[in-house]
Amino acid sequence: ATYGLDGCKAYDVNISLTGCDGASPPEHCGSPWCYIDLDLCPKKDDLCIANGGLPGSYTSPYCRTRDYVTSDLYAPGYLSYETCGSINVYNVSLLTADVEGHVLQISVIPAAPWVIDKTSPISGLKKFGGPSYDFFVE
Repeated sequence: ATYGLDGCKAYDVNISLTGCDGASPPEHCGSPWCYIDLDLCPKKDDLCIANGGLPGSYTSPYCRTRDYVTSDLYAPGYLSYETCGSINVYNVSLLTADVEGHVLQISVIPAAPWVIDKTSPISGLKKFGGPSYDFFVE
């Protein structure tokens, strides 16, 4: 039984215990996650800030977020979607957490009219613009 213990994977796909075994499973079913050891992988906002970074940025290894939740199935276990690059949509109440003082990283598909490629034909310098891009950059 390596459920949650074999690195980042979408462990809940087709698992009836987690409600992911139907024709229309919840969104979290396809999200990779893993169990984490809080002693080996702590969230260290204080060391991040001391090293000149903001939590969530890549300025320092201490800045990477490692949000976690207590496991319902494995005690005393903690699991993290964020460690695996996923968003925890299993517990949507966590999506409303305060982001002030953190770096917010997003990705969008560069599709007009929301994001426009403004690459300079002379210098080749890659630049984007458009309503969605401008909103998130500011």
